[in-house]
Amino acid sequence: MIDLVTKYLSKMGLTGTEVFSQSEANQLMNEHVIGIYKGRVSLREDKEFTAKEIAEKLSFIDDEWTRKFDEAWEKEFGE
Repeated sequence: MIDLVTKYLSKMGLTGTEVFSQSEANQLMNEHVIGIYKGRVSLREDKEFTAKEIAEKLSFIDDEWTRKFDEAWEKEFGE
């Protein structure tokens, strides 16, 4: 996954650190998800989660990534 993101960003002349600093990326993941591995999600809170709750957390992380990427894109190529 990391290789795919790196490859995608490099096509646009960006690096991951221009979108998220390492500490920002770590903080985002640490606040919401411990790890995603082979379709299994380990969430920070110690409780049972519904599929909807898991999807919402992962969607939030995706939205944050997209927001930061869009900001970097606008800064680099904006009008």
